[in-house]
Amino acid sequence: MFALGNDEAIIFGELLSRNNHFSREDKLTKDGYFYNTMWDLASGTNLNDHRQRLAINNLVAIGLIKTRVKDVPPKRYFKIMNDPDLLAMIIDFGTQKARRIKEDANSQIFKELIFNHVKNPYSSNKPNGTGGGDAIDPEQVAVMRAAYLLKEQENRDKYANMDVNEYDG
Repeated sequence: MFALGNDEAIIFGELLSRNNHFSREDKLTKDGYFYNTMWDLASGTNLNDHRQRLAINNLVAIGLIKTRVKDVPPKRYFKIMNDPDLLAMIIDFGTQKARRIKEDANSQIFKELIFNHVKNPYSSNKPNGTGGGDAIDPEQVAVMRAAYLLKEQENRDKYANMDVNEYDG
């Protein structure tokens, strides 16, 4: 199981929209399928045929949609699988994955900042080691700023959910 990628989310959203349209127009097949060409889907998603195929295959593998090809010339038919439990599981999994990525990123950023600072806080960025006051390059400043903002957001989240009686200082 994996959370949806960008292309899968885009395609799924577009297919949901088209399913609703065809349903309102009473143009779904008896078993709930509708057809859509690669060109129609590309116009709504900006994804080429290759990216569409990969995303559609993933959506089928996850169980969010079914596909079939029929008619002459062949047409691609889609069916949205109405499974709220599956959607909830995917959303939960994606949320957990995002939380782990954030925690890993925070951990890595702080390790790098501490390592780089402790290793030699007064070193210069110049190859020959001269230059005194320019020990922190702009990239380090950006990383430090990102780390600070992440930590600040964590603190906001922590205190936003805290009961007033839990605050210790």
